[in-house]
Order: sequence, then structure tokens, then C-alpha cells
Amino acid sequence: MTTELDTRAPESQAAGPDQSRRTTWTITYTAFDETSGVAAVELYARGPGETGYVLVATDDAAQDGRFEYTGTIDGTYRFRTIATDRAGNAEATPGTPDAVTELDTRAPVLEQAMGRTPVRLDLGEDRPFRLRFRVDEAVSATFRVTRAGNQVRTFGEQDGGPGLLEQLWRGLDDRGRQVGPGRYRLVVTAVDAAENRSVAAVPLRLVR
Repeated sequence: MTTELDTRAPESQAAGPDQSRRTTWTITYTAFDETSGVAAVELYARGPGETGYVLVATDDAAQDGRFEYTGTIDGTYRFRTIATDRAGNAEATPGTPDAVTELDTRAPVLEQAMGRTPVRLDLGEDRPFRLRFRVDEAVSATFRVTRAGNQVRTFGEQDGGPGLLEQLWRGLDDRGRQVGPGRYRLVVTAVDAAENRSVAAVPLRLVR
């Protein structure tokens, strides 16, 4: 009869998304034990404002390589895994988290910063129009000018915020032609790092 001595603890590592706008997301893990094999992997989580980690799930088979986690409030979530092998050796508690996920379910807040509406723009002025919106967080933003539901001018994406978003417009359409007087709409789309999206619009009145 041969007995194999196993005194070495297994190893594991968790991974997850940096950002999530969904309250439930996947934490994956890898686990390894070179002698007796991995028996179980435990997932520990530390939520926003919490001072310690709490055991939230256990994979007894240690085969799935994944956990589904549900956050309760927006904020930073930290995760770590601890593996146990079939000989009863347990992995040492990691000093730092394996994975950190920022839960952000709130869409950016957009507010026009051009004064009274409809915003009056004079085509006779020899300077570009300053199209302005304020946003409360960092976003990727797109400005569009439409008329009667039809696209007139679309500008490329710009990164900005929190604070003022500004786009210069010389009164030209997408084909480089000067637009005429009339009623238009400025539509701004903002997407944050978690892919939460906001769309806001303001009426424009172009005069000459």
C-alpha cells in the first residue's frame, strides 16, 4: 500500500470585469493542486463601504470555473478565492483582491448649457456656434444636429466630463453645405465607462 503525502496548499485566482452596469455578473477562477487535486473553491466578496470579506459562494466540485455574483448598490466590489485540496490543505488568504469590479447602473446626467430655449443661433455671425452640454461624469459623447427628424450634421465622438462638453459648428451639413434658417434640434448622446447611455436634445432656431 502506498500513501502519498500532500502538505502543499492549492492555488487559485479570480477574475472579473472592471466595470458592470448589470447588477449580476460573472466571476471566473482558475485553481490548481499538483498532488491530491482541488476539492473546492470558495468565493469571498467585499462590497462598497464594507471593511471585511464575506463568503458568498462555494464550488464543491471545483470544475465550473465560475461564479455568478449579484451586487446590491453601486460602488466598488472586491473579490478573492480560496481553494482547498482533497488532503485538506487550504490556500493562504490573499493579501490583495484577485478582482475588482465597479458597479455603475446610473446613466450620465446631461443638461444643456446654451441658455434659453429654443437656442437662437445667427447664421450671419462670422464665428462658429458653440454647442454646449454639461455632464456629471466622464463620458464618450456624440453631437448631432437634425431637422424634421432628418440628420443634418453628425460630429465624431469626443471624450469629456465631468463638466462642460463643447462642439464647434460652422453651420455646415455633413456634405459641407451651408444650412439655411429654420428650426433644428441638437441631440447629444453620452455613454459612460459602464456603457450606461443618456440622450438629451435641445431645440435650435437658426436665423440670418
